[in-house]
Amino acid sequence: MKKLIITILLAIFTFSSNAQDVDYFSVITKGKKLKTDASMDGEAKFIVEMPNKTAAELYEMVQLAVSEQWVNPDEVIDGQSVNSYIKINGGISSYQFNSIGTIFTYNTRVSYNFRFKEGRFMYTVNMKVIYPPSQYSSGGTYPISIPRTKRNGKKVWGSFQIAKYNKEISDFITLVKSQDTKNEDW
Repeated sequence: MKKLIITILLAIFTFSSNAQDVDYFSVITKGKKLKTDASMDGEAKFIVEMPNKTAAELYEMVQLAVSEQWVNPDEVIDGQSVNSYIKINGGISSYQFNSIGTIFTYNTRVSYNFRFKEGRFMYTVNMKVIYPPSQYSSGGTYPISIPRTKRNGKKVWGSFQIAKYNKEISDFITLVKSQDTKNEDW
């Protein structure tokens, strides 16, 4: 029964991941034999064209999207310069790791850096996992790396998280693009 449920969930994530335009986990590090891990390239720049929008309107659209996405938007915004750039550091879905049949869940942070010009904006995105301190380690914040395949080439249980994180980031960018700065009908 568990295998059936897991198979159905993986199928749902697989079909929903086909609708995305961008794969933010483009850097793949290869380990021993057939093992592959996916991680993010924090330096990758993504440009979104928004014709007929000024830098001020794009800046306001991002601010409105942040206020809709997070409960306390002023705690999520790390830095900003009006109509020039905005840095966001907020929470995203938890990272799950399966070890010897036990699923561990860790908090995850996503960082966006938006820059604005007339008719377009550029953003970078980076994710980090927060490991709490324990008697065996001091904990800390580390770049996310999601295993895709094992050493024998079989798919890893947690590889569905790549599609989950791609979807969440794409949904936030879609939210930014859907903001209407000229809605005076309130």
